Amino acid sequence: MTQDSPGYVDSIHIDENLSKRSVDPGSQDVHSCGVRHGEYKRHKIKWLMPLSTVALAVLIAGCGTGAGSNTASSASLAGSNPSSSSTQITSQQPSSTSMSSQPSNSGPSPATSNKPTALPSPTPTHSTAVPAVKPPHIPGVTWHHTGAKSAAGTQLIEVARVHGGSIGLMWMDAPALNFRYVPGYQYPENSPQRAKDHKPSTWVHNMVAAINGGFHLSDDVGGYFYDGQLVKRLRSGLASVNISTNGRVSVGVWDRTIASTTGYEAIRQNLPPLVWHGRPQAYPSDSNSAWGQANGGLAQANRSALGELKDGTVIFAYGYNVQAYELADALANAGVKTAVMLDMNKSWPTGFYYEQRGSGLPAGHRILPEIVRDPSTYFQQFKKDFFVVELPAGQ
Repeated sequence: MTQDSPGYVDSIHIDENLSKRSVDPGSQDVHSCGVRHGEYKRHKIKWLMPLSTVALAVLIAGCGTGAGSNTASSASLAGSNPSSSSTQITSQQPSSTSMSSQPSNSGPSPATSNKPTALPSPTPTHSTAVPAVKPPHIPGVTWHHTGAKSAAGTQLIEVARVHGGSIGLMWMDAPALNFRYVPGYQYPENSPQRAKDHKPSTWVHNMVAAINGGFHLSDDVGGYFYDGQLVKRLRSGLASVNISTNGRVSVGVWDRTIASTTGYEAIRQNLPPLVWHGRPQAYPSDSNSAWGQANGGLAQANRSALGELKDGTVIFAYGYNVQAYELADALANAGVKTAVMLDMNKSWPTGFYYEQRGSGLPAGHRILPEIVRDPSTYFQQFKKDFFVVELPAGQ
């Protein structure tokens, strides 16, 4: 079993106002991620064809098919989702006004005849080059390359600092990268463990970034699904980081944008959404325990979060000695539509990017110098869970 770096000692602490949680080994002035039970906020997630009748009749008679034989239901045009051997958990109380972000498994309806309907030839169009995906424009902010590139040479990960330098952002072209969840050997509590979770060689030599996971499950701020097992019930209205079985990442809200575990390898909930529909959900007036309470009930702490933009790219944020609303504002200003709070306090939050160096260990870098732990932390399975970002196989 992997041991912590020298000098880091963890213990269990009981507070009469809080759920059981571990004390951050980095310092005694900030507490690990607990909130007062039930105090977190719940946010209400508020053919006409230009043919004459005669022409249409001729077409039908000539083809010998029904008028709708080649018509596909618009609802069936969603992309298919990879099947999974995982246990399927479906929300019992889905929102009537929301849609799941999970793609439909149905494809276009097949034609009922082998003779296709005769249609006019399409008008030739000029192809348009698709511009490279770039991080969002933030006035006064400069993004810096990390060296991670696609096979075509486009930048996949860039970093920047905002809020006077106290918040580090790491933008990732998520659709062009693979994401993997690695549970800690101690947290989340009672997590399933796969053989590859104990083998750093299955991720270290291909990773280009890594970020921390969430709170302890004992803090009771969300559910947890991993490797086909529902370890803790997923709760309506809470935000989560979702990793699909084919390595795609998304940030969602249970019963709002996601309502089934089908096709997912990991779903890690952690509090209500920090940003929802592009708007911050944390405010200066929030209590010190609304988004995770620090040791001594301090308002400021080191905090982290992950947000998803409309184009499917994501931004990880690490804030040094900030309040939750400052992290929410930074992500919303960057164009994030949905964000989930992740771990907090002195040494638990981390945010690293890596440069691969042949067969040796990669060179790791902090996205903000104030990050306590070393980038080598995730060269092995860690006490707490984390997310690994990798280049696609063969790249």
